Amino acid sequence: MLEIEGAVSGGEIGDGMFQVKVGYACPYCSKQHRQVVRGAGTAVTGVELKSKCQRGFLKVVPYRAE
Repeated sequence: MLEIEGAVSGGEIGDGMFQVKVGYACPYCSKQHRQVVRGAGTAVTGVELKSKCQRGFLKVVPYRAE
């Protein structure tokens, strides 16, 4: 799993769940992607997802602190 930096905005929606909007430059297809991701836990340390072009899995870590 590749680890890249990207824009992560959003936060906790309750009961240990989060919803964030993730923007990143895809290392597989070299395009800019934006995805909405829901999951359990905290998204501050990074968000694991499948790339929008469906070529592989990524971990997107925030590139700026809030």
